[in-house]
Amino acid sequence: NRNKKMAIEIERIEAPSVDDFYENYLALEKPVIITGVVNKWPAFNKWTADYLKNNTGDRLVPITTIIDGDYCNTTRSDMKLSEYIDYLQSGRQEARKKLYLSELPVNKYFKDLEQEMIIPDYFNRKEGSPKSFFYVGKDNFSQLHFHEHGSAVNCMLYGEKFFRLYPPSETKYLYKYPWYSKLRNMSRTTSLIPDPNEFPEFRKAKYYDVVLKAGEMLFIPIYWWHAIQNHAINIATVTFWGRDSWYRYPPPGMRLVFYYIFIQEFPALLKSIPERIQNRVNKFFSARNRTGKNRI
Repeated sequence: NRNKKMAIEIERIEAPSVDDFYENYLALEKPVIITGVVNKWPAFNKWTADYLKNNTGDRLVPITTIIDGDYCNTTRSDMKLSEYIDYLQSGRQEARKKLYLSELPVNKYFKDLEQEMIIPDYFNRKEGSPKSFFYVGKDNFSQLHFHEHGSAVNCMLYGEKFFRLYPPSETKYLYKYPWYSKLRNMSRTTSLIPDPNEFPEFRKAKYYDVVLKAGEMLFIPIYWWHAIQNHAINIATVTFWGRDSWYRYPPPGMRLVFYYIFIQEFPALLKSIPERIQNRVNKFFSARNRTGKNRI
């Protein structure tokens, strides 16, 4: 059996109110595509590949090198932004080796872009302060992973991206790194359809497919797995909201542990404490009485 695409598509909604977004998506941790927001940014229809090359091309930026889709073992080296755009436009991407401009803080590398983004006030009720990052890619795969510190919105300024999303409930099939690993939010798979001989359970996972188009925004809730395939050149920002009280939302791979300890065992443990203390007290005085009698 191959992976199972969910019958219900992820909704596309037009610029919801803060209350509507909170009640129907953020509070429910439900992905949604939002239209009518990014296409109103000053940056939209301005921040194209040619604009980057002509107006910000002299900036030195770190470029990630990905071999065989393995984002967990990447390297970074500096390159002029204009040289990177030329590289993408020339079609020199190799089959196994991909270059990717990813995870660059907007407020550090593209301060001028930050002034042309309008982040909606959707997250203040549940999430922390936002941080935005810049991405420019072509013909590369972003390894399956989830965000463990909070929710995110992927905002398409130019081109489009393909997303495959898996609910947290599918974690058991996705070959997650161990909870104690630095890569605990990553899957060990390195392609959209992994080798069934190496990852036989993966095909059981249910998923959603999304094509995010220029001017749209994809809300990705905390702990939702997603892999991304870039084809033509695209430009996007991703804004993350940190969540301080992570212990209230145990991550995938730990939820069964939390459930067992705090839902099943903890109430019984609390009830047993007085009884255990009383038993220990009784044993203590019984021992002392026996010792006293022997001495007499």
